[in-house]
Amino acid sequence: DHSAGVGEAVDLPEWLTPIPALTSLAKEAGLELEYASNFHEFYAARKDPRDHPSSHNALYNMKVLDRSGSISKDEWSISRMYIAVKFRKVRESTMVLEEDDAAEEEKEDEVNATEETTNGAGGFTPPVMTPAAMKMIPVAMMKAKKAAGGIWGALSSEEKNQRMQEELAKMI
Repeated sequence: DHSAGVGEAVDLPEWLTPIPALTSLAKEAGLELEYASNFHEFYAARKDPRDHPSSHNALYNMKVLDRSGSISKDEWSISRMYIAVKFRKVRESTMVLEEDDAAEEEKEDEVNATEETTNGAGGFTPPVMTPAAMKMIPVAMMKAKKAAGGIWGALSSEEKNQRMQEELAKMI
């Protein structure tokens, strides 16, 4: 719940993912984990903006730091739940994105089901959230954010989610 303290700092879907699972997926993508540290530890090691300007610029851009370079008490309290991770590309990806025949048939059935449930008056029905669709959410979110341009930050969570769902529907 963003009203619990993170405000605008995190405006993307969030998942709880075990580090070993994330590391395994990253390995398939040709990435190697450099570090995973609790946000408080990450920040403590980089709290001087003169020594770590890129870290502070990122925190300002995400609206984590206020004008004086501080984190609010509420945001600091909840930030302990977050982990900062850094991956390094070590080789080309070994991921195979092609689907087998059974998966393609399942996808066609989902598309047909989505078409059947779309409101004929121009309304929109969100796509069925299959495992394949769930994997495409981050890309759909990036496309929605790019399409929205400068107004993205002014959109409500519901509007952002709607735009992400529309992009996802185009992809599946």
